[in-house]
Amino acid sequence: MFRYPTAITPHTIQWHLTAPLSSPPAFALPLLTPAVLATVAAGVEAIARRSEHRQPAGQLVAVRNGGRRVHVVYHAPPELVDAPCVVMEAGANSWSPVWEDVSRHVGQVARVFRYDRAGFGFSDAVKHPKERSISSIAKDLQMALSTVGANPPYVLVAHSLGALYTNVLVKLLKPSDVCGLVYVDAASPQTVTMLEDIVPKQTPPEWLARSLGYLGLLRVLAPLALRPYTLAFQGSLKKAATSTWARGDWLMAYTAEWAAALRESKQASEGLLHFPPGWLGETPIQVLVPDVYERTSGKAYISLLQSDVASYSAESALIGIKDCGHFVQIEKPHIVARAVSEVIQRAKEKRLIYSDCSG
Repeated sequence: MFRYPTAITPHTIQWHLTAPLSSPPAFALPLLTPAVLATVAAGVEAIARRSEHRQPAGQLVAVRNGGRRVHVVYHAPPELVDAPCVVMEAGANSWSPVWEDVSRHVGQVARVFRYDRAGFGFSDAVKHPKERSISSIAKDLQMALSTVGANPPYVLVAHSLGALYTNVLVKLLKPSDVCGLVYVDAASPQTVTMLEDIVPKQTPPEWLARSLGYLGLLRVLAPLALRPYTLAFQGSLKKAATSTWARGDWLMAYTAEWAAALRESKQASEGLLHFPPGWLGETPIQVLVPDVYERTSGKAYISLLQSDVASYSAESALIGIKDCGHFVQIEKPHIVARAVSEVIQRAKEKRLIYSDCSG
């Protein structure tokens, strides 16, 4: 039989206020506690993201027909329009801010291009990270250069894993487009394969990566998991990095890039990742090698493998750097800037650059 709702009277209000609260069933408690914790964690992460108020330093440019964009910072004042363009490619788990100090030095004598790869910094994520390849990353860079009008000649500056991307870019460009390279603690395919036991081999499911981000777990765990690799990130750079590490897109991009590098480096005896001695001809290059691996047990082979990188060109210099870690461009930016200037000067002497870029 249908019953009308209980009338709202002072008596019924008093009863509801004083009635004891019933406890949830015992079987529900194990479910309620994680749910409450997850809700609180998600709320804290949402507040943290709103409080960051980060703005891109450059512009977002489309690199694919679907409208996917990458964040580009391109410094090209009118007085340097004829100067070479220094293209900076970051290594694994890093992006454009790591080049800020070097850019300030180099930007006095050359145009400077730096950017965030897909899923890092302010760049859009790819729809299918597991399909990422060295070639697709290099093509993104090539398209971004063209879109912003960053014309050759190029001096390519590559850090760590970024050396694979810039090497493939060289193969995509015309030989006359690249007048020099600076390798900063650069990785070769051989280096990548020897690091297989300590780098990500697989990309996590997208739902898991995004959940870890939304719950704030990446913001807490990523800096711990990446130590001591990221100890060089301090101040504003650390804030920018933490903001990126907090997102599931970053975890997908970071692991997908390493998975692609491992997969393709194992087949480097042929194809785009085949870099035999002399493949760069007489293009001027400098290879900067920090001494961190000589001070790290079991890692001296990384320094030794950089002689392979120096063999890419008959016009090369292998330069050791004392008291320096992996991120040379952060710890000793003046050394990287000096190497760039010396490569530019040598390219001019070889008449690979015809304009006066002395500033």
